[in-house]
Amino acid sequence: MTTALLCLGTLMLAYQVRVSWMIIRCDFYIRKQQHLQLALIWLVPVVGTVAVHWVYRLQAQEPVAPTGRYGEQLSRSEFDPELKIFND
Repeated sequence: MTTALLCLGTLMLAYQVRVSWMIIRCDFYIRKQQHLQLALIWLVPVVGTVAVHWVYRLQAQEPVAPTGRYGEQLSRSEFDPELKIFND
């Protein structure tokens, strides 16, 4: 029982260190956000670490390539007829 708790504690500590390192070396958070996330990791160990890691992974994902389904770019001649300006 003691060995299992020791292993579980060691794994949780390693996970906290890993997520902390990911937050420290990322470049899309400002310093204040990093400090708050590190505080969350170390003050609320299990839930805070999982939540910070989840948000980090969501923000670190590559943007999805556009499919062209809704924002398809049309040439000007197909989309908007030329405006004729009449000078009097």
